[in-house]
Amino acid sequence: MLRLALHVDPRPVAVARIGLALAALINTLEMYALLSGLAAGKLAMPLTDWVPSVSHVAVQVVLAVGVTASVSILLGVGTAAAAIAYSLTMGTVLLWDQQTYSSHQVIVVLLIAYLAFARSDRAYSLVSRGRPRREVPWWPQLLMMTQLSALYLFAGLSKINHMFLPGDALAGWMRYPLPEWVYQPMAVATIVTEMGLLAVGLWVPRLRMVAVVAGMGLHLSILTLLADSTIQLVAFALACVPLYPLFLARPSLRRYGQDDPGPLMTGAPGPTLS
Repeated sequence: MLRLALHVDPRPVAVARIGLALAALINTLEMYALLSGLAAGKLAMPLTDWVPSVSHVAVQVVLAVGVTASVSILLGVGTAAAAIAYSLTMGTVLLWDQQTYSSHQVIVVLLIAYLAFARSDRAYSLVSRGRPRREVPWWPQLLMMTQLSALYLFAGLSKINHMFLPGDALAGWMRYPLPEWVYQPMAVATIVTEMGLLAVGLWVPRLRMVAVVAGMGLHLSILTLLADSTIQLVAFALACVPLYPLFLARPSLRRYGQDDPGPLMTGAPGPTLS
């Protein structure tokens, strides 16, 4: 069987927790600004007729829950409860109006929902200070890793079209003008990086470090070169890059044989970060 019952070093998922908390805080403030506009009379686009209109009281509740939950997750205090509260609240907000939906909001909601089961407060948190480091279940990390890979895969697939591949879309998004011949190679390199190195390469031991460097370079180039949505792109990077240590420290996915009972059978600890 796969090593789903393994318990592993808590530090990689604690790094992911910190990044996701910062992304959640940014997303909460972004959503507050959007909802405040809707409550003030901005044109609403409800998904269905039965969804109540956005009120100022509801907006304040969303802000309070989002900020409190994000800070709690960041500090590692009441992490599971805070993760559940954030996911339920912001997941509901995503269904409130067509304008509240965005991919970077969705990925943070999903990853924080998985984080609720990850025991990520066992390292780099207020509650773990002065306590012996205890291992954490690996299966929530597997869900988070799979979600990130799916994100990169479909991000790459969505770019295989007549607008992005020739580089026309990139040319219109740039913060700084570049030579025209650069855009098409950049477009192709982006797709190859997302679908190859990140969606697949992060799982391949020999390619992990190359994939990590490529992923960090991709997100850094997005932040420095693209002209719009900088805050949202920062949140997106914070949701993705801190998950890379999960791949670097993951246990083997091979099945156990009688000659290799593995940690499930022997109780041996999982891999740790050096």
